[in-house]
Amino acid sequence: MLRRSSRSRYRRGSQRAPSGCAVILMVAAASCALLVLNGFIIAGFFASLGDELPEALRNPKIMQTIVFIAPVLLLVLEWRLTQALLHYLDEMWHPKSDPQRDR
Repeated sequence: MLRRSSRSRYRRGSQRAPSGCAVILMVAAASCALLVLNGFIIAGFFASLGDELPEALRNPKIMQTIVFIAPVLLLVLEWRLTQALLHYLDEMWHPKSDPQRDR
């Protein structure tokens, strides 16, 4: 049986931790939505550049590679920024001076 750490934010009050399946579904839905949005952003970016692209990037194979990989890289960046923001907010809401939290 898994044991919850003493740092669990769902320990106090009547809040319950979301189930693992719900978390996975939320992350998958958010990732899909962000990938679609990122795809539109990258496509719009390249469409706005038009003829200003260097000759090397006008190759259809290179363009397709960039349009495929760039939204995924943006997704990774967005998740990293989200994690950093959540960590910052967690530290702000629960300062480290709490002796129970340092264990």
